[in-house]
Amino acid sequence: MKKIILFAIFLMAAFKLSGQSHGITYQAVIIDADAQEIPGVDITGNYLPNQALTIRFTIQDENEVIEYQEVQSTITDKYGMINLTIGLGTTTASSPAIFTGIDWDGMPKDLKVEISLGESGSDFTELSFQSLYFVPYAFHRNITATGTMIIDGASTLNSSLEVANGSPTNLTGSLAVTGTSTLDNVLTVNFSSALNGQVTVNADISGNDDQYDAYPLRVQGSNQGIGIMIDGSRTSDNNFVTFWDATGIQGRIEGQVDADVYTDPEFIFDQAMFAAKSAVQIANIAIAAAAILVDPGNVAIEAANSGLLIAEIAEYEIFAFSNLGVAYESGSGDYAEWLPRLYPEEQIGYGQVVGVYGGKITKRTEGAEMLMVVSRSPIVLGNMPPDSISESLCEKVGFMGQVPVRVLGKVKKGDYIVSYKSGSGFGKAVPPSELTIDQLNLIVGCSWSDASNPGVNLVNTVIGVKTNEWISFIKSNCAEIDSLRNEVASLKAQIKKSDNILSQLVPGYREAISSSPAVAETGSADKANSLNSSRSSAIIQDKQMPIQGINRETILDNFSKTAAFLEAQGVDLSKNHFYSKMNSDPEYREKVVNTIINLYNQNKTTIPQ
Repeated sequence: MKKIILFAIFLMAAFKLSGQSHGITYQAVIIDADAQEIPGVDITGNYLPNQALTIRFTIQDENEVIEYQEVQSTITDKYGMINLTIGLGTTTASSPAIFTGIDWDGMPKDLKVEISLGESGSDFTELSFQSLYFVPYAFHRNITATGTMIIDGASTLNSSLEVANGSPTNLTGSLAVTGTSTLDNVLTVNFSSALNGQVTVNADISGNDDQYDAYPLRVQGSNQGIGIMIDGSRTSDNNFVTFWDATGIQGRIEGQVDADVYTDPEFIFDQAMFAAKSAVQIANIAIAAAAILVDPGNVAIEAANSGLLIAEIAEYEIFAFSNLGVAYESGSGDYAEWLPRLYPEEQIGYGQVVGVYGGKITKRTEGAEMLMVVSRSPIVLGNMPPDSISESLCEKVGFMGQVPVRVLGKVKKGDYIVSYKSGSGFGKAVPPSELTIDQLNLIVGCSWSDASNPGVNLVNTVIGVKTNEWISFIKSNCAEIDSLRNEVASLKAQIKKSDNILSQLVPGYREAISSSPAVAETGSADKANSLNSSRSSAIIQDKQMPIQGINRETILDNFSKTAAFLEAQGVDLSKNHFYSKMNSDPEYREKVVNTIINLYNQNKTTIPQ
């Protein structure tokens, strides 16, 4: 029987990267170790054609520890050659990992090749043992480069890339990341950066509001801060900045345009005030004209007043429409400032009435320079305490707007809120009809909400704005003075009539009363009194114009008269924002009328000057 021992070997192993085969290509020619017997001479070095055999590949480290092992069954071709791909065989039980799990860590590795004739895969004989001098298929798992690695072509990383040991990574070209990126440490960008998508800063940090490191987003450097540019022009629909908390939107900074002014209740109210002033001025001119024979100077005075009113209306128009930009909008309703407590240990809470003494506050209101209210959440907070004064020693005190006030007892809209008792911190409601002169300096503000609880209520109160309590007192006093003047005039008329009768009945009586300085100019005094009474009435009219039976017709009639008055003074109403829109926009005209009626119904008072 023919004895086949093995093998004189000619081995050619070719390793190459292959993104499709995921292995190492291996080629070898199998040589028969026995000489071929022919007549005359034996021939050696013959290859084994068409021979079934089993190959076992083993990759191991420098300590001969197996890192990967597989077997493959194959048949030599007619030239005795085999072509295999290491990595596509059947993994043996001795292999700790699959081929793609080999750790190419830069440490020495060897390849051992064993052969077994037949397909049984037993009695393996070592065919070759050689070192691997480069790292094949580095992309399969890890790669450790102890020197410089230069990649001239495009590289694709289908899994993670880790740069360890604090080693720097320098990119001189562009970096495109299409997936999610996580940075677990500081990111330093030394050049202009463009972020074309939404950016969310989610920082898990904490600290006090006076600590710079407590803020997730910090912008520092340069002489400027943050610039915000929106698409298109500003409108109230464009929010430059919006503030949220867990419950929803709490405020925003939005754009302003002319349309926002037209629909602003304050602007409509101001226009109603100008219309009221114009009506009063028309009445004053009529009064002055009627009294021209008595006092010609009054006509000139009222003409000057008319000119001032026209200038005021024009100035307001310019101001209202030329000072547009952005508006800060919030659910809060007051402007407040930090003020220190007069007694640092005193406990003062929001909504409490306080007295001001030299810029410091206390709940003691007796003898205070003014009365104010501690704010809860102002829309603007000024006078930030310096570093030398802790905020814990100060309170947010409302200066203007709407604040909640702690009031004892029931409250109705329009009631004046006055200090209840010095040191209590509470207010109480006083109806306008019951307000006394002694309570004028105790007024905190005017209630804009009702409260039916007989105990303590938090009442929405407007503070720091012009109210009508002084006008009501002046009107009441002027009416009383006029009544007294009329009584005096009537008494003087009766005295004069009595004097005439006595002069006829008592000889020398006329001469006696003529020599008395006190009554020598009775007629002139009476005339002067009558004129003064007329002027007093005009003054009262000038101070306020009562609105009685207000409705759509009276409002439009008032505006119509005001427009005629302005045109008579040379004002071009086509250039006046308000009257131009009133004349051209019926929907806006109705909105103005309804707003004025609503304001009147809410306040139930007269329109002040």
